[in-house]
Amino acid sequence: MCLLDPVSGAAHSVRTILETLAQNGFSSFAYTASLFDSNDEVSLAQFLGKNASAPDAPGKLLRTTRNGVEHIVFLTKSSRGTSLNAEEQRSMRTKWQAQLERLRPDIVLSYGTSPLSRAMQTAARKAGAKVVFYLGNQEIKETDFVRPGDTGVSPSKHLAAHYKERLGIETAVINPVIDPGRLVPEGAGLAAQAETRKLGFVTFINPLPHKGLTLLARLIQRARSERPDMRFLVLEGRMPRRILQNMKIDIAALPNVWFLPEQQDMAAVYARTSVLLVPSFWAEGFGRSVVEAQLSGIPVLASTRGGLPEALGEGPQPLQVPQHCIDNHYAFPDAETVDRWWSALVRLWDDDDSYAQASALARSAARPYAPNETRARAVAHFRLVAGLTADASR
Repeated sequence: MCLLDPVSGAAHSVRTILETLAQNGFSSFAYTASLFDSNDEVSLAQFLGKNASAPDAPGKLLRTTRNGVEHIVFLTKSSRGTSLNAEEQRSMRTKWQAQLERLRPDIVLSYGTSPLSRAMQTAARKAGAKVVFYLGNQEIKETDFVRPGDTGVSPSKHLAAHYKERLGIETAVINPVIDPGRLVPEGAGLAAQAETRKLGFVTFINPLPHKGLTLLARLIQRARSERPDMRFLVLEGRMPRRILQNMKIDIAALPNVWFLPEQQDMAAVYARTSVLLVPSFWAEGFGRSVVEAQLSGIPVLASTRGGLPEALGEGPQPLQVPQHCIDNHYAFPDAETVDRWWSALVRLWDDDDSYAQASALARSAARPYAPNETRARAVAHFRLVAGLTADASR
């Protein structure tokens, strides 16, 4: 899967690790296919340049450097992973072998367990590389993808404990490396001043059923009838609006919702955000957006699922979501759950003192995940994996 995919959390996390290493003395490369985590075909020209969509492009390699990382992209006929055919897989493997001989990597960071990914990992081992698996969610069920000498990294203690208990895999905890360019400086943004705070949005990123879409819909409906001054900003992700329309949850049609496509400038989004909602029904691996918001002084209302409490740190207590929504992500929450989330949201919205305390607590709770902290831990770990001293200055 392409690491230049703007909506994939795994791609973003692995990409920022490579960029961090590139900025700290490593030579970093990415070899991926032009496959994106989207329900629809995406424009390869939009994300990779016009040459990526030329009629003769499939099967060729495209090279582009972003933030110090050279991305070598195997161009495919379709941007959807399920459409990768056998001929393309054979060609990608052959070209991977050539890249291994050219680059001679010390470490190969991977997060795939498909037959193609496994074959490429095997080739990397034979070339002398140490394979490190990025385990960013709980979805991997296989137990045989790790070989002697391989190691793993997870973005949270929650996931590290999960893979230790379920699969017997030891992983190092490397929290997501936070890009300071995505943060709002202290004192900036609409939420920083009491007189402008209510001009900001209640923001929700990536409206998907497992992210708590039905709970979001209930809160938007509640606000429409009770608090018309409360506006919601919803950033489209992997699920286009037409699918929401088919599901009869077209929140974009409601007058108190600003529904925008995925945004690259997240600092601009957070500058206009007063509260971040993360009511996930599934077990999140961590919660990068939680940390980014809290580092920007934005209070977060998040569920208890997966690594979200860990991302919240010593900040606000996470809120429960009902079991029937965990079992069926398309189910709507009961009235008691909606009341609980609504009360927490209204308290932040209306009470200046409560909001100021929550904002200060958010910044304090997120301090262990500040950019310098996460960057230093990532560099130290990969230096050790490479057989170097942990101190990058030596």
